Amino acid sequence: MSVANIPGLYSFEYKAIDYLTYYVPFLKNYLYDKISTRITLALLLLGSMSIINELFITIDMFFLSKSTYTQLKKVKNLEDLLDHELLVDPKYFAKEIEDGVEQFESMQNFFKKPVHVSHVSVFCAIINGNDKYQPIVDRPLKFSFEFTPEDFESSKYSADYGCNLYHLKAKIYHFFKDSNTYKQLENSGKYDLSKLSISKSIHLYNSKDEAMNNEKLNQLPLCFLKIETGDKLKCEIVI
Repeated sequence: MSVANIPGLYSFEYKAIDYLTYYVPFLKNYLYDKISTRITLALLLLGSMSIINELFITIDMFFLSKSTYTQLKKVKNLEDLLDHELLVDPKYFAKEIEDGVEQFESMQNFFKKPVHVSHVSVFCAIINGNDKYQPIVDRPLKFSFEFTPEDFESSKYSADYGCNLYHLKAKIYHFFKDSNTYKQLENSGKYDLSKLSISKSIHLYNSKDEAMNNEKLNQLPLCFLKIETGDKLKCEIVI
């Protein structure tokens, strides 16, 4: 019986089978029986639809996220981000409606949120605050930080946004105090390291070279300060 004489759906099935057996020979093992053939075709169709759906979701997520980062990077005064709607508007977060039952944000609002920062590199220049802010060491120290969920717990805002600026400054402070450079400076007796502090000594700059010294910014998540995963940041440690 020729394909042309087989009506409707059956005609489509036979065409699909002919196409698949010609271009994907190993599928012959699954297309020898009418029932198994239909099951195989249905699975292939559902799989194709799932891939297409995931592709569109990924594209949508990419453009929504890109739009958010574009808006954040246009803000000239970082303090203006303290009241950003993505930080304070409840529609962007899940909420508990009953005991143990949560109502989650819409897919669009979920994708609109910036992605938390998972790791950064920080290049720290050691600066003499008593000598016209001249560098003390020839080469800046490089610290690499990876952030885990434990680093997000101290954040004032949702853990979805990752760790905040103060947490990164604290890491820089402790890494510096544990470094050989710190021990050498301490042993030299030339510098008073007793006044070293997170708030006054760690001067950090984002990827746009904007200073993040205002203490109001300390509670902001890194992803709201124009910082993205993999960025290389500059820091001045003033002693």
